[in-house]
Amino acid sequence: MDAQERSKLQVLELEAALGRMLADDSFAPVHGFLREAVKSVGYWRDEFVRSAARLGKDAFRPVLKEAIPLWTACAAEYGCGYGFRDRVANHFQQWFDDPAQIAVFDLVEHALADQWTACFLANLEKLLASVRPEAG
Repeated sequence: MDAQERSKLQVLELEAALGRMLADDSFAPVHGFLREAVKSVGYWRDEFVRSAARLGKDAFRPVLKEAIPLWTACAAEYGCGYGFRDRVANHFQQWFDDPAQIAVFDLVEHALADQWTACFLANLEKLLASVRPEAG
């Protein structure tokens, strides 16, 4: 559930579309807006990834605090020789793959959609509103 990887295609497609419009002289009247949009996309992506990381930490912290069997299994690996890191990673992978965690994943998924809206769609709307002619 890597937010950066999952949003990569949409961000690349947006950047490519903006680049095509910048290369097209028929869009010359809005090239300033497009350049601002190109600069903003990277910031919006970074903002989304930071928000997603905080969200994941906040969502899983209380559940992981209560995951005593997970911590016990990980602690039992200490001193068992080569492969400690891989064995501990495997315990975590099994824990995260357990259907019992589905409620937390659902919570994170919904919150990620909200963050995408806040970090990209709302900011794009603000940028568009900055060049929209005033009704009058």
